[in-house]
Formats: sequence, structure tokens, C-alpha cells
Amino acid sequence: LRVPHLRAPWLSFHEAVGEASNMLFTALSGCGPRVALLSFAQKLVKEGAHKEEVKVTKYKIFAFLDRATESVDKRFALDATPVVSAQDSGYYLKALLVCIYKFSHQGFVHLDGTLRNFVDFYPRDLPASTEAWRVNVIDVERKSFRRLVSQASTDWRDIFLVNLLVVLTFLKLNLGSRWNPALHWPPVRNTANFLIKELSGRNTLPAIAYWSGAFVLDEPY
Repeated sequence: LRVPHLRAPWLSFHEAVGEASNMLFTALSGCGPRVALLSFAQKLVKEGAHKEEVKVTKYKIFAFLDRATESVDKRFALDATPVVSAQDSGYYLKALLVCIYKFSHQGFVHLDGTLRNFVDFYPRDLPASTEAWRVNVIDVERKSFRRLVSQASTDWRDIFLVNLLVVLTFLKLNLGSRWNPALHWPPVRNTANFLIKELSGRNTLPAIAYWSGAFVLDEPY
């Protein structure tokens, strides 16, 4: 049972429908947990200034989902035991990349792509090898998980680049000194280089925001 956090804000009807739609769409696309049931709670909330105060209905979404084994964040955590850790697992990283590809191909950008928002369905003790891609995305709230490309085009490739940047940045921050350029970079290097070269002449946000030059850590932006 997936329930909102106690302090999670109540949602407008539009926001609630957006989150429910995202959960169903990712499930049908094979990049999110399967959904057995969706439900909601509602309450009346006062909004507006004192003299213009009105009551509006707000919602929270509840869902019965496939139960995941572990979050990707915990798989790469420093204190993960060797049999649980994905730190040195090439196939686990590829499973994460496949998940990112799947929702990117559907036109979705995930601006809250922390490792906590990805889960897996492998045994708790990771197998030495497997050909099954069992990493899924979760917490697909409409405010951070949005479909920007809804029709057939090549624009999804730019979204893929953005999603890769977001998730791999969080991965590198998580690993810190444990980041292994020989393990964690090669699976995505050629794809990233190709997508970056494709930005030239395009009118998408990644193309407009693209910058190249010598990077100086402490230089004012």
C-alpha cells in the first residue's frame, strides 16, 4: 500500500488526476510498478483571503502497487552489505538506464530523479548476473514528472539526455569516492556523446541551454 507522507500537501483535483495518470501510464509502459488499485481521500480546505475565503476540495492518492525489494538509493548506499549492494554491479546500472530510457522515450522528464525515486524487484541478495531489467520509477507527481513530448518526434532524445544528467548526477553524489569511471561511465558514454552532438541546430530547451568550455569549480556562474 503506497500512502502519502503525513506532511505531504493535499492536492487539487488536477494535480491528483495527474499523479494517478502518471502512475498508470508508467505501469503500462513497463517502467513503473504495476497498479492493482487506486483510491483517494478528500477534505474541504479553506483558501483565499479572510473576506474572500472559499472552501475547495483537496485530495490525496492511495495505491496498491507491486511491492518492491529495495530502493536504488539503498542499493548504492555506503552501508549496504556486499550481497545487497549494487555498487559493483554492471547489470544493475544498466537496468536503471533502461528504466530512464523507457520513460524518456514516452516523452517524460523527471526533475526529481533522485535514487530514492527508483526501486527494484530483484531478490534482496542481488544475483551475480541476470538479463532481466527490474528497476522501476516511483513518486511520479505531476509537478516533477511531466510529459513534454506527446506526439511522434525525435525531441524525446533531448529529454533522455536531461534525465540521464539528473539521475547520474545523483548517482555520482551518492557514490562519492566510490564512483568508478571504468564501470559507471562506459555504459552511457557513447549515448551521451551522440545525444550531445545531436543538439546542434535544435530548438529544444537542452539545446538552448547547452554550454561548452573549460569548467572551473569555483568560478561565478
